[in-house]
Amino acid sequence: MKIRAGFTIAYECGAPTPMLLVLNLHPSRRGDLLTDQALTFDPPIEARDYLDGFGRKFQTKKVLVNRVIKVVTVLLAVSPM
Repeated sequence: MKIRAGFTIAYECGAPTPMLLVLNLHPSRRGDLLTDQALTFDPPIEARDYLDGFGRKFQTKKVLVNRVIKVVTVLLAVSPM
């Protein structure tokens, strides 16, 4: 079975705010992805991916400015039945 999933999340920061975003699919399910899971930011901001010592993928941005930031992703995966 194919599953389409995704989300839109908005963060409102009243002051410059360091953030560590843990919004990616769990590493044990990466093999089920049929498309990439890419996070997009609106308005666009500089962010980078990295893996922690447990293989979890994170998105990070050092500082967000005083505004609303939307984070969006859509992915397609296969679910073993």
